[in-house]
Amino acid sequence: VAVAVLLRLWIIDTTTPQLSDDVHRYVFDGRNLAAAVNPYLVAPLPCAGCDAATHRLVQRINHPEMVTIYLPASQLVFGALGAITDANGDPFGYLGFRLGFVAVEMVMVGLVMRLLVRAGRSLWWAALYAWHPLALSEVAGSGHQDVLGVLPLVACLAVLTAVAEPRVVRCGLAGIFFALCAAVKPMAMPLLIPIVWRLRSAQGPIAAFVGTALLTTMALTAPFLLMEGGLGGLWDSGGRFVRAWAHNASAHAVLASVLGHHAASWVSVAGLVGVMGIATWRRADLWSAALACFFAEVLLSSTVHPWYLLWALAMLPLRFNTAFWTLSWTVTWSYAAWCEAIPWDLPVWLLTAIYAPVYTLLACQGAHWVWRRGFASSRPG
Repeated sequence: VAVAVLLRLWIIDTTTPQLSDDVHRYVFDGRNLAAAVNPYLVAPLPCAGCDAATHRLVQRINHPEMVTIYLPASQLVFGALGAITDANGDPFGYLGFRLGFVAVEMVMVGLVMRLLVRAGRSLWWAALYAWHPLALSEVAGSGHQDVLGVLPLVACLAVLTAVAEPRVVRCGLAGIFFALCAAVKPMAMPLLIPIVWRLRSAQGPIAAFVGTALLTTMALTAPFLLMEGGLGGLWDSGGRFVRAWAHNASAHAVLASVLGHHAASWVSVAGLVGVMGIATWRRADLWSAALACFFAEVLLSSTVHPWYLLWALAMLPLRFNTAFWTLSWTVTWSYAAWCEAIPWDLPVWLLTAIYAPVYTLLACQGAHWVWRRGFASSRPG
């Protein structure tokens, strides 16, 4: 824990975000919300009447003509951080935001360590996340907000797996955590399949989970629905992102070359549902299902930025997987797109270097599982 904290504080103190400019959008949104302006109504450009500090901030935001795509739970945190950010001492605001995200991240690491104790496993497994260069660079370095969703997800799964039999109060609390997670990013939504299946035999617990999740979602979105502009800008920007963006894809890129981008996206969704269906059919525990979900999302997505892997990386201390561990290192090579010599659409040789070891290990894992099943079925008696 000491090493993890000191490394993050050193990175925050000695670096500025270089590998991503997303944190500047967070600061812009947060300052708008702190000033009671709907972030889904105002795009960074045009910046008519902006002061000099805001103008410098807007120049660092990608796609400044678009309204933000970040969801309500994130916006509420951005607003809180934006309200306490000292614009004079921190002109771009990212210092306070990175410190806030690291604080959330360390709470999540502490929860993972508590789960390791509960499982009777060595606490050193937590170092797989806490000391991983990907986590250090993406949260402390670039200030990505994904940890705002990872923490409530880990809390949700911790509550659901604390006891063998589901209980109403615990499931209600898990529903709140799940809604908080989904209101940061919808990456955990496919986990509803194994969660609901696990709770299927108990009407009270499943009603508590679904009911509290819906109420929490309504509470998170209500402030923005009551503001001028509502959520209209979010749907517009989110739709444009889903339809148009593509970067560092693997399976989706192959499907898109044959079927087209739109059809490939639907096939990928069907594939993800299939992965969750298989995990449920095989009665995988929720931690294994979560790792499978986030790993499959990365492999099937049309856009794969390194920080997308933080969700699965948080599961790794509890359910290790060699193929994902390999991808957590090779995915960083996609940052070559920031070099002028490499186009934003990564060349085939670079995509092969990133993904070929991963799919090779997945194939070996699949072959090993088939061999074990065949060996078990061939034994007499």
